[in-house]
Amino acid sequence: GKYNFTTNLPDTINYNDVDYYKRNVFNHSLRMEYHAAKFKISSTTGYQYLKDYLLLDQDFTARSVFTLLQNQKLNSINEEVTIRSTTNNNLLWIGGINAFYQNVGTVSKVTFKEDGIAMIQQNMNNSGIPFLITLTDESIPIYGDYVTRNYGLAGFVQSTYNNLFIKGLSLSAGWRIDYEHASLKHFTNGMFNYSIKMGPTVINREKNDTIAGKESMSFTQLLPKFSLRYEKNKNVVYAAISKGYKAGGYNLQMFSDLMETQMRSMSPPEFDIQSSTSFKPEYSWNYEIGGRISVWESKINAGLTFFLLDIKDQQLTEFAPNGQGRMIKNAGESESKGIEFDANTYPVNGLRLGINYGFTHNKFTNYKEQIDDLTTIDYSGKYVPFVPMHTFAVSADYSINLNKSFIDRFTISGQYSGAGKIYWTEANDVSQKFYSLLSGKISAEKGVLTLSIWARNLLDTKYTTFYFKTFGNSFGQLGKPVHWGIDLNIKF
Repeated sequence: GKYNFTTNLPDTINYNDVDYYKRNVFNHSLRMEYHAAKFKISSTTGYQYLKDYLLLDQDFTARSVFTLLQNQKLNSINEEVTIRSTTNNNLLWIGGINAFYQNVGTVSKVTFKEDGIAMIQQNMNNSGIPFLITLTDESIPIYGDYVTRNYGLAGFVQSTYNNLFIKGLSLSAGWRIDYEHASLKHFTNGMFNYSIKMGPTVINREKNDTIAGKESMSFTQLLPKFSLRYEKNKNVVYAAISKGYKAGGYNLQMFSDLMETQMRSMSPPEFDIQSSTSFKPEYSWNYEIGGRISVWESKINAGLTFFLLDIKDQQLTEFAPNGQGRMIKNAGESESKGIEFDANTYPVNGLRLGINYGFTHNKFTNYKEQIDDLTTIDYSGKYVPFVPMHTFAVSADYSINLNKSFIDRFTISGQYSGAGKIYWTEANDVSQKFYSLLSGKISAEKGVLTLSIWARNLLDTKYTTFYFKTFGNSFGQLGKPVHWGIDLNIKF
């Protein structure tokens, strides 16, 4: 039957090895503009540096199965240059180019310990080998060294013609051509000692396996976008259609799985590295129709949107077959449709009341997963995991200006929000029912300083934020209970 973590709380996660995570991140951006009589040129340059260190008992249980050590270093730079018209003509236009380069170096070590080695030993015993093989090491490491490089170039242009046929009606059309190249240089090594017993004879040997090479792939995509919009007295209705796209890439976690398979085999298996470790791009056609109204001298405004997305080769995140990290896979075709509503009102000076609601009906329309040579599972008609069916929030904040006091501005705010139902698996056999959270915050401002005291999940709601399954065990991450804190912000 279906399992719900809200009513069937899981056991506590048990880490029996040292766990540690440290991350250093640096972000910098530079924006420049040039203004001419009829156009404006903008340049935005962004740079990111990331370096982290991870040590994790990745089986999450009291058993000694395996641990992961990973070091990662990322350098990324992005440049976008746009030119747009600044005249008051009915015809407006914008165009530009975008380029990026990203280099990620990853060094990892997966170490199989006592219980993990016993599992590998059991797999060998069940493989039909006509002689007895015994692993003799106390631990078996799998080393990995990977360098992924991605770079891309895109050009885009969009034109809008205002007051088409009648005043307030505008038509927009745009095109974007996108090219991206992904490459992976990989080296994976595993070594262990074992003994072979054939009758009275025992032979001690060492097995040393390596998977190394370089893979690459490129993607080119033309993405159109069209929209029609009508505006009158701050009220708007619109319709839009566009094509969406996510590039493919590589799953580094799959290399330890391939290495484990190779180490269990006495004869080296043949792997198609490209198909075994990569995932394909995701494509979508997006349809949207909606509008906004503004009444009572703009003290009340609201918006309503209907949307439909036809998605092909949807990218889903799941754990690798051997449980050693998460990976991305493609999941056939799906359809997402729904509505979004939001409204805000300002009944008196300083007070804002808001509400928003979203409904999403997201199901697979054609998705069959090949488990092995004899087993195929059809998920067509099932809900896409990790997508909440309903989202809801009611919020309010009230601000008072106290310029003659020792406080410039005092604000009190609160929010009641909810989400669900959320399915955690393609089979829809594990889920999180709709849950709600109550939060609040009090802030005081003086000059460049803002002091805030906040509290979240005041009702102490128990809910699940994430779920996965590995080694036959189910794991759910519970949301934080009632908690509070103090923030101090300084503006320069």
